Amino acid sequence: MRQRSRTTWTRILDDLWRKAILQRDQHKCRRCGATEQLQAAHIHSRKFRSTRWVTENGHCLCARCHFWAHQHPTSWTRWLAGEIGDDMLTKLERWANTPAHVTIPFLQDTEQQLLKEIE
Repeated sequence: MRQRSRTTWTRILDDLWRKAILQRDQHKCRRCGATEQLQAAHIHSRKFRSTRWVTENGHCLCARCHFWAHQHPTSWTRWLAGEIGDDMLTKLERWANTPAHVTIPFLQDTEQQLLKEIE
């Protein structure tokens, strides 16, 4: 069997992560309850590989609320603290700032975890 490229792994895992977020949040924006134009939004940027595919690092937001989050980061952080708690925000920040060693086994384990979450 041919080995997946990093680009293929990223595409597959991003898609599974998105499905897991939307399913967990019942296809509704966590901020306003909208059911249209939904997006899976990262709390810590996708550039942080250690939390990129961790579902605790995401929320289902409508396009409007996602835009609001980027335009008002202080208000977004306050809203998040009320939504998930300061302890989880601190945990995610530490986790995001811990370098991830992205190996094939790491990617395979991540895929299996996300598949379990969307079952």
